[in-house]
Amino acid sequence: SRNGEIWMALYQKGVFVMPRNPLNFRYYGPKSVRYNCIGSHCVTSLLRSHDGNLWVATDNGGLYSIDASGNQLAHFSVTNHSTSVPSAMTTLFEDSRHRIWIGSYHQGGGWVDLKTGRCTYLPFEGLQGTEPNIYGYVEDKRGQIWVATMGNGLARFDEQRQCFVPVETVTSCIWSCSMYYNAVTDRLYVGTYSGIVTIDLSTAEPTIVEDIPSTIIFSITPCSDTQLSLCTNVGLAIYNWQDRTYRLYTTEDGLPNNNVYASQIDGDGGLWISSNNGLSKFNMQQGTFTNYTLKDGLQANEYYKNASMHDADGTLWFGGMD
Repeated sequence: SRNGEIWMALYQKGVFVMPRNPLNFRYYGPKSVRYNCIGSHCVTSLLRSHDGNLWVATDNGGLYSIDASGNQLAHFSVTNHSTSVPSAMTTLFEDSRHRIWIGSYHQGGGWVDLKTGRCTYLPFEGLQGTEPNIYGYVEDKRGQIWVATMGNGLARFDEQRQCFVPVETVTSCIWSCSMYYNAVTDRLYVGTYSGIVTIDLSTAEPTIVEDIPSTIIFSITPCSDTQLSLCTNVGLAIYNWQDRTYRLYTTEDGLPNNNVYASQIDGDGGLWISSNNGLSKFNMQQGTFTNYTLKDGLQANEYYKNASMHDADGTLWFGGMD
């Protein structure tokens, strides 16, 4: 067609439309002829492990591994066994010991054996008869693993006792859904359902600062030496952690939707953002957005919270529906 779409009439199947793809978006999923290797479920988290393989967590579709050529290496399905990968996976994380941590909704968390797919679930101190909703992990420069939970606050992993221990002194992080750790400043940033919480870990008693109240922080990504990109339910917030100021960008500034879920910076300094209405590239110098949707070659317009990754070769990955 004149706008670059390819239309095909399929015998006894109907009409197939291939959208134009001027930016050459590479798509992995059931609609791809070449890269149909991760099923059809929503992608909830992405991780490049130390051996170079890409791990893809899904909602009720299991855990997948694919190599650099796009070939499926492994698929660990969801079963009723106690060591199965969880059905509703929310996050993947690799620590300095190369353990692959997995978090879930209502099924707790722990680590997964990448050879067998068996999960070791860890107890959460103080919880009986229920499992926490784990939405994120980070590791500080001391090797301490921090855990963000939805409903049970901030926790840490006790290596000796092999359990998660809630940090009772941090009461402002009960509903936590994202984290970022800055090793230079030794600060932990926690995204919650009521703003962002900054915790200074360099002091004996953590210093806690709360900013951007009444806002859900879906993801936290560094976008400059002094700024963090905060994807929220009310738009994109560029947060300066030095003076604790921020600028909020919304649909009035060119965003296609105020529910923005994840962001990654590219090699040219452009900030790519996923949302409820496609992908956007944000020019941080000019404050302008270039928006891309299904018509531009995306697999769908709806993406998932905090599901993104910046690869070593500069490739940006975003997980979502279809």
